[in-house]
Amino acid sequence: MLEAFYRLGDNPFRMTPDGRNTFHSHAYLHGKTYLRQALREGRGIAVVTGRPGTGKTTLVRDLFFDNDSHQVISNVVTSHLEAEDLLRMMAAGLGLDEDELDPDRLFRRLQKALVRRSKRREREVVLVLDEAQHLTAGAIELISWLVGARQGGAFAFQAVLIGQEPLMELIESREGRLLRDCLNAVYHLDPLTEQETPAYIHHRLRSVGWEGDPEWEEALFPLIYQHSEGIPRRVNLIGGRLLLHGALEEKHRLDAGDGWLVISELLEESLLDPPRRKGGGSGMVYA
Repeated sequence: MLEAFYRLGDNPFRMTPDGRNTFHSHAYLHGKTYLRQALREGRGIAVVTGRPGTGKTTLVRDLFFDNDSHQVISNVVTSHLEAEDLLRMMAAGLGLDEDELDPDRLFRRLQKALVRRSKRREREVVLVLDEAQHLTAGAIELISWLVGARQGGAFAFQAVLIGQEPLMELIESREGRLLRDCLNAVYHLDPLTEQETPAYIHHRLRSVGWEGDPEWEEALFPLIYQHSEGIPRRVNLIGGRLLLHGALEEKHRLDAGDGWLVISELLEESLLDPPRRKGGGSGMVYA
């Protein structure tokens, strides 16, 4: 409905990640450059952390979009994945028969496949694990062994772990010691700044053919920033509801009153959390 009313090619604030209209904030570009360099060095584990909805998964997908030197063999949302399940997913990514009943035999076949690729100087193998704060002890041991063998010159293998802030707590814990020893790069992706939030909104609107209808009152932007905390997923939630509200009310100018109404509804529906106190910051660490 809102697309037809405002003559837009699509909903500019879809909640699903879409690399076609990625907004390159300072933190996003900084992270992309830093992680790309870490991957070029070809060793260890790269970690990307951040609050839910900041764009961590989009950033990592963007890293490999036009990267011919690396092959992502598995892109997995971990969800407490056990080592054997992870092993079978990796084997499938390399074209091996993951139905092999004996995990030890499958592991040896995976080793041989990685060594063979390394000798042929084929593309670096990369394992991408999302929601990695849920890694089990067995999965940690498997990843650490493969990365350790890579560092010893046995074969080409890297891992990228994506997770919320508890991922660093896991890495710094006793259970995460094996991961900590293999770290190559750590990047925390910050939300949009207050100055970037209006630019992000306009970028999303223009990506679907917006030409000024509806007009967005300037007072809307600090309000959206305050209640989204600059997190793109929350900005999309508020922006999408604003456009729907405007279309239903046949409005061609959205103002702060509309913003307060929509935000109040989202808070009441528990779709939007109240803003939390600011803290943290982007950081990079080489192990």
